[in-house]
Amino acid sequence: MTKHKYPLPFIFFILFIMTLFSCQDESILEDNIITEAYTETEVSNSVEGMVRIKFNKERIDDLSISLKSGTLSSKISNIDSILNAIGAISFKRTFPYSGKYEDRTIENGMHLWYDINYDTCQVSLVNVLNNFVNLTEVEITEPIRKIISPAYSIKKFDPVPITQTLKSTTLSTNDYPFNDTF
Repeated sequence: MTKHKYPLPFIFFILFIMTLFSCQDESILEDNIITEAYTETEVSNSVEGMVRIKFNKERIDDLSISLKSGTLSSKISNIDSILNAIGAISFKRTFPYSGKYEDRTIENGMHLWYDINYDTCQVSLVNVLNNFVNLTEVEITEPIRKIISPAYSIKKFDPVPITQTLKSTTLSTNDYPFNDTF
């Protein structure tokens, strides 16, 4: 009988460890991702003075918007400091309260989206987006895109003379006469 170089329990232990780490969920790594900052080229087709944000579900309960002495207050200190720094004019839900359908709105997470209008003289769109991008209270920050109509051209038709239109409605010599027995 030959002696094994590694004992059998050690081989099973190594296989167990390899199996354990191979079935690891990747979502653990996604929580620590820091979103990259916006640049001027990314926001070139966006509306200045408007930003759309989506709050985390855990922090939306703390949110209460009020207007005190000309400044917006949200009862979340990080958001309040940014709103004051950018000169926020309005802070409202993207999808307004929907009455009897509000339960569906909350179920689909539509109550988490807010539009912020701010003073463009104080700060640029890129700076506003970068202020919100790494907050723990904010899940998504995005600019409002401009609506660009597709390029199209209107083709002008020449008017058709009346004599030509009348020719198409009159009988020619080869046409059979209308003969309806009923």
